[in-house]
Amino acid sequence: MLYDGMYMTDDEFLSNFRMDRACIHQLTELIKDDEVFSKCWGKRDERPVVLHIMVFLRYLGSYRNEASLQKIGLVMGMSKGAINHCVIQVSQAILKLQKKVITWPDEEERKQIGSRIKQAHGFVNCVGLIAGTLFPLAFAPTLNAEDYFTWKGNYAIKALFVCDDTAKITLVEMVWPGSVHDNQVWLNSNVYLAKENYFSNKEYLLGDSAFSASMVKVPAFKKSLNATLSEERNYFNTKLTKVRIKSEHCIGLVKAIFQRVRELRRVISSKRDLAVLLQMIMCACILHKLLADHVIPEDWLEEHAEIDDDEELEQHDNERVNRRDQVLS
Repeated sequence: MLYDGMYMTDDEFLSNFRMDRACIHQLTELIKDDEVFSKCWGKRDERPVVLHIMVFLRYLGSYRNEASLQKIGLVMGMSKGAINHCVIQVSQAILKLQKKVITWPDEEERKQIGSRIKQAHGFVNCVGLIAGTLFPLAFAPTLNAEDYFTWKGNYAIKALFVCDDTAKITLVEMVWPGSVHDNQVWLNSNVYLAKENYFSNKEYLLGDSAFSASMVKVPAFKKSLNATLSEERNYFNTKLTKVRIKSEHCIGLVKAIFQRVRELRRVISSKRDLAVLLQMIMCACILHKLLADHVIPEDWLEEHAEIDDDEELEQHDNERVNRRDQVLS
């Protein structure tokens, strides 16, 4: 599958493993010397590292029924136990890349981001874009289930993404259950609590109206119920949306490429279960950053486009208030 282009074309390979052959070789070079591959159940693992990686990519890129270990094993010619072991090994190796790959831009990089955003959209000193998202759970947790229940009526893990104007991830916060509001995650994040270590010279992030305004956060204006925004505020929101769409694009790419995180199929019954799910999401984020400069098929984005949670939430709130008024009348 990796070396024979006649057996599997480039397009077929990309569809099955979410990376092209060149990317897989690059990833192999990054993690091939990791100690996790040196032993397997007390003996030398005879499988090449590149095969481990292909198994993991197939696992992370599969969705719903196609994501079962049995089906992946049939494709890769391996047992369920071997598939599971490959997934564990590769995920451990990839997670060690986190501090090298997902990094907050230094002062010079922030100047470059700010310069590009100012030139393209007019916002001065903006060094990033922020957005929240939900990673849905396929099953209700048995541990603190009410914390994970969202306003959408499902269970999920909440995450907060910060990216630059090219949709490259610079920060991820995701140790929160789905019921927590985006702004609460932001106000408890390291980047906000220790803002002096992340921002300088009046730098700030742009976000949607779910967030509160601060010295380092400029949100869109929020429309009150049954009210309209002024022409000036509408103009500001329109300009902000044109640049903020990159944060939604960033999140959409993570879910489009690595479809397993679109629906997490593991019951949270312990802290260990939650840790495994968070690690899987982080692996997807790390790989997304490594793939940031590679072309992604447009049909992936069209099929798995990210929903604007803030606009949907505003509509949901309006409908809820209208139903309340109908009951009271």
